[in-house]
Amino acid sequence: MKPEDRIPEEDCRARLYTFLDTIKKDLSFEPEIQYPIKDGNKNIFADLVLWDCEKEKPFLVIEVKKPKLGRSNLLNEKSFDQVLKYAKLLDVPYFMLSDCTFTIIFKRDGTSAKPLRQYFRKDTLNYSLWKNIIKSLLSGDISSLPESDELAPEAEKNLIGIARHIAWKMLAPENKSIKVDNELLNRKSGEIYEMWMKEMFGRNIVKKMRMKN
Repeated sequence: MKPEDRIPEEDCRARLYTFLDTIKKDLSFEPEIQYPIKDGNKNIFADLVLWDCEKEKPFLVIEVKKPKLGRSNLLNEKSFDQVLKYAKLLDVPYFMLSDCTFTIIFKRDGTSAKPLRQYFRKDTLNYSLWKNIIKSLLSGDISSLPESDELAPEAEKNLIGIARHIAWKMLAPENKSIKVDNELLNRKSGEIYEMWMKEMFGRNIVKKMRMKN
C-alpha cells in the first residue's frame, strides 16, 4: 500500500480547509466546511463551500476524496454526479474534485458541466497556485486560471468515462432503461471529450489527439 492510500478522507478535507483559511486574508472569500444543503426534506453536506464575501453568496463547492493511486476514488461518474448535485442545489457556477494531489475544476454548463483545468502534482496545495485559482473564479475570468498540468493516463481514462456518462444522459435523459445506439454514444462522447481537452489544454492537444487517432 502506498503512503497516500493511508490518509483518511476527513484529514484531507481538514487539511484543505485549513490551507484555504490561510489564503482568504488576501482575497474576499470565506471557506465553510461540512456545509449543510437542503435537499427536499433532508440536509446533505458538502465537504467545502467557498463564499464570495462581496456578493454574499457561494461561488465554489469542493468535494474531497481520499487520495488513491489511479484517482478512481476521485474522478468517476459517482463523484461527478454528487458534486454536480451540490453545485445545482447551491446554484454555484463552479465545483471542484480534489484529493490534495489531483485537483480538477469544473464549470456548470446547462444541466451538466465541463472541466476547466486539472492539476496533478505530488502536492497541489501550493499557495500561489490556489490563490490564482480562487482569484480567477471569484472574478469569473476563467481565462486567467493557471495552465493545466499534463494529463495523467489514469485521469484521461476516467475523464473519458465521465464524458461517456454525460453523453448517455443527454441521449436518454428521462429513461434509464432506454437503449442508446452505441455508435451514436461513441460519437457524442468523443465530441464532448474533444471539447473538454480544448478547454483545458488549448488547440494544440486537440491537434495531437487527431494525429494520434
